[in-house]
Amino acid sequence: MTVSDHTPSPHSHRHTPKPIPVYFRREKGRIVHITLGLVHEPGSFRAALEALPEKAVNLLAVSISNGAQRTGTAEGHIFAEIESPMTPEELEAALRAVPSVRHIRVQSDVEGRIIDDSFPPRVSEAGRVLLFSASSFREALTRMRTAMGSGGAVLVYDFGVYLGEQLAQEAVRFFGRDFLRGHIAYSMRMASSMGWGNLEVLEPDMEKGTATIRAHENFECYRMTGAASPYSQAVRGMLAGFFSGLLGTPVSCQETECIAKGDEACVFHIERSTAAAEEAAVLPG
Repeated sequence: MTVSDHTPSPHSHRHTPKPIPVYFRREKGRIVHITLGLVHEPGSFRAALEALPEKAVNLLAVSISNGAQRTGTAEGHIFAEIESPMTPEELEAALRAVPSVRHIRVQSDVEGRIIDDSFPPRVSEAGRVLLFSASSFREALTRMRTAMGSGGAVLVYDFGVYLGEQLAQEAVRFFGRDFLRGHIAYSMRMASSMGWGNLEVLEPDMEKGTATIRAHENFECYRMTGAASPYSQAVRGMLAGFFSGLLGTPVSCQETECIAKGDEACVFHIERSTAAAEEAAVLPG
């Protein structure tokens, strides 16, 4: 097994990267991170943006949290290059004067570098999350499998199952089981949006408990080459756990095609489990 360059598949769908701002660097000029607490009403964020000195501010990243559903206050984050002679204190005062701004904090860069000091990171309604690169996570899983052989592969699969079960539990709580089962292809975008891969659900039959999933850029196999057999364990486990949680019954998930062995995409087949299928499902390959 080796790692090589692997460009996105031409068949990938919804291939629109979603940046999560954590840090920025600029060799010239200043960078600021503006944290805003905004009244949850139409136009409040626009009013805050309009208070910025537009000719002197270049927006790098903008985001709004959904905390307003719980607290009535939306949390906004603005990362921007600023050429204005305004000090951070003056910029803060200008924004504080906006009626829709409940609280405001301006963080300045250190020698052209700025690191987001917001804590904790959250994903929609799922609560607190950890952020790390897909490549580092993939390498950690690979090291476990290399060190422990088939036992490591089983652990990685079980880890994926647990994460899939948790994702299903959160999805059922938020969307409802009937919605998910009626819109399973759409619902799998949750896993795509969290970075597991660019997933398509083909030929789903929730009554029979079967589906085929095609994963372009499966994070676990991305840039992997030279595999003799399908390589995925974490994503295979995640899909098994997700569909088990959704259907309320054990399922097996088998990978039949894999980008790590030269296929165009990783392809997984879901079906309700028999005892033999469950036993086979946790074995490598």
